[in-house]
Amino acid sequence: MLRVEEVNGLAELQPRWLRWRKLLGETRGGTFFQSPTWLQAYWQAFGHACRLRVLIVHAGNEVLGIVPLVVSNRRSRLGNCRVLSYPVLGCGMLFGPIGPNPTACLLSTLRHLQQTPRDWDVLDLATIDPTMDCGRTEHALHRSGLPARQSDAGSVAATRFESDWQTYWSGRSVHCRTSVHRAESRLAAAGNVQYVHYRPGGTATGDDEPRWDLYDACVAIVSKAATEVTAATSPLTQPITGPFFRNLHALAVEAGAIDLHLLMVDGLPVAFSYGYWTAGHAVALECGWRSERAFKGAPTVLMSRLLEGCCSLGDRRFTFAASSLRWARRWLTDLAPGERYTYYARTPRMQLLRFTRSLVGLG
Repeated sequence: MLRVEEVNGLAELQPRWLRWRKLLGETRGGTFFQSPTWLQAYWQAFGHACRLRVLIVHAGNEVLGIVPLVVSNRRSRLGNCRVLSYPVLGCGMLFGPIGPNPTACLLSTLRHLQQTPRDWDVLDLATIDPTMDCGRTEHALHRSGLPARQSDAGSVAATRFESDWQTYWSGRSVHCRTSVHRAESRLAAAGNVQYVHYRPGGTATGDDEPRWDLYDACVAIVSKAATEVTAATSPLTQPITGPFFRNLHALAVEAGAIDLHLLMVDGLPVAFSYGYWTAGHAVALECGWRSERAFKGAPTVLMSRLLEGCCSLGDRRFTFAASSLRWARRWLTDLAPGERYTYYARTPRMQLLRFTRSLVGLG
């Protein structure tokens, strides 16, 4: 018999961080965004406007899984509404139940939501990876009496490493391999090429130097090389999310969760990928490169070295940033639209909101 415990305060969760991290390591396709470090940073930055609802599923005396949720107010065409969602900030921050039994965990938590007083108007479960979810969320919502509308939530683009680098590399097309050799030669003609892969072990191993020089180099590339539109939408430079991710960087370094790749020519940063790593799964948050003609091959060179580096460290999967899809397609093994499931409470105002959003093609 499964039992659901609800925790509404961060302080109450702290004694459970160790168990949480163990469950995350057992989660298929688990990401840093499901970690205690992420939730702590998220709550510190945005908790003043949210209500925390962390649902812990117990099987006897054992914790089977954890589903973190937050209730926040959002504006809509019909005024403010209370939205119950995963604690994420946008596309690419893949999320889902934490633990090795996600189906049972999700079913139990959805039934708990049905049986407790409703403090939300809309249930919005977004940034779901369909290659890992396999219809689980839709099935659980339907079985729990919460039939939800499905819509796209960006794209999930990833590379899986089934074996060693040579096996993966030989599986790329001749055109892909030729393009890499050509890009390497072109970039070498511009100067001395240096590739830096920064993945510190964290405080537990005494390796927690934040390397702000590398972080600032990534931000500088976004600011200088991107168009004004791209720079305005990058999570590293947006007015709200920019300071948040800068503060998160130090925490993620301490947790041993940073995955930063930087390509330089004669000491000048020309391309980067910045993201997070946990349990053999690296997820890129943002990438960028300088637009000068001399550095035209930089994205290709960076991706080749990045994937080889991750594979050599034993990673099983690398998920690309949404901004990198244009130049990452040749490297992919998985490409699918991200999923979002939205359920509207059966009240006249919320049903009207559902109807008006459906007219314009929204979830």
